[in-house]
Amino acid sequence: MRKIWSMEEIESLLEKCLQMVLDRDLHLLQIKAKEECINHRLALYLEKELESYDYHVDLEYNKHFSDKKMISVYGEEQSIRPDILIHRRNCDDNNLLIIEAKKGGSNKRDRLKVKELLESPFKYQYGSLICYYKNYIKYKIVERDSNIEKAMNKEYNRILFNNFVVEVDKI
Repeated sequence: MRKIWSMEEIESLLEKCLQMVLDRDLHLLQIKAKEECINHRLALYLEKELESYDYHVDLEYNKHFSDKKMISVYGEEQSIRPDILIHRRNCDDNNLLIIEAKKGGSNKRDRLKVKELLESPFKYQYGSLICYYKNYIKYKIVERDSNIEKAMNKEYNRILFNNFVVEVDKI
């Protein structure tokens, strides 16, 4: 089923799945397991929540149709492998969410990947940067039609602890 997702629905979906990571896989954060291991768990929860919709949830997916997924990084074309994509393969009409997730904080390249995938030709509707820490997860979500530059450079606005969320900009 095809659906138009609101920011509130994306926030709710992501928050629910990140909470599952904290509830079921906190040990992975605490032992400092590789980021790919934690991302795999998050992708499984996202896929389960989205099973009645026509989306693929892919890890490290490096294709745009049959070509390499390429973006411009400081004027040079580079291939990329986004951490998690919620999309329809071989189609740019319904790309939903690009996630870049790191342990301890994102970097400029992560922000650039998200920004580029929100724009043409990929046109993802939402982007998220996630930071895994030992006992909590920080994240932010950006909408394609927002001021992307400003939103990407803002501080993380949500911190998820086990069973509660702090909205930083409301403190």
